[in-house]
Amino acid sequence: MPMMRQAGGSTSVSGSPLRGAASGRVYRLWCVAGVIVLHVGIVAGLWTMPLPTLTEPSSPIVIQLATVAAPHPRVQPSPADVVPPPPPPTKPTSPQPKTAPTHRSAPSRASSNGAVHHAQPSVAPTPPAGGDMLGNALADVHQQAWQSTSQRYAQDSASSVQTALSRYRQDWVRATQTYIDLHFPRTRRDARLEFNVTVDRQGRLLGLDMVHSTGDAALDAQAFKAIRAAAPFRPFDAGMGNRQTLTFRQGWVFNQGALLEP
Repeated sequence: MPMMRQAGGSTSVSGSPLRGAASGRVYRLWCVAGVIVLHVGIVAGLWTMPLPTLTEPSSPIVIQLATVAAPHPRVQPSPADVVPPPPPPTKPTSPQPKTAPTHRSAPSRASSNGAVHHAQPSVAPTPPAGGDMLGNALADVHQQAWQSTSQRYAQDSASSVQTALSRYRQDWVRATQTYIDLHFPRTRRDARLEFNVTVDRQGRLLGLDMVHSTGDAALDAQAFKAIRAAAPFRPFDAGMGNRQTLTFRQGWVFNQGALLEP
């Protein structure tokens, strides 16, 4: 490091840093100049290098194809040149012997040259295989079982519907009897009334027809009024099927104050 000293109010610097910096700059310029000269020499060498000579292309490979002579067209003979072959000699047809319409084959007669023609034996039908017999038997069993099941189901279904209809009639009698006991005065007259009742699927009273009168028109009218007042009744249940209406006959014994079957 340069030393500084002060004497008489002036400052002096020992050594010269400017001189070192100038020498470093000159060194770098020489290096750059050397690199440029080297690149110029390389470019000049590449420029003066002789170009490679092109060699003559190799001779082409020649493939010779063998020629095949075209087939000569066949000459069709004219109709005049074609000689038709002679017709074959016709054999005299001998009458066929009539066979009797029987299943058994009868022995044929001997021909004129003494040869005996044996009758073809009748072919018996081939019996069904064991698998086919088993399949047919199973099909019959399944068919019988299905028919039996269908009949039993139909009987059960009809029985269940009949049970549902009887149950509905009992419910109707119970509901109507309750209304009669509450609103219709009991009489001691030995009178009996029979009538037909028609109810729809919703339980509405569609019809009330007289079958056997009590002989008293006023009593008949009061009885019908009480029955109409007891409506509507309960709707049909699922056990009654798709039935839309139900009609049944009912009796009324006045001295007992009860609805009974006729």
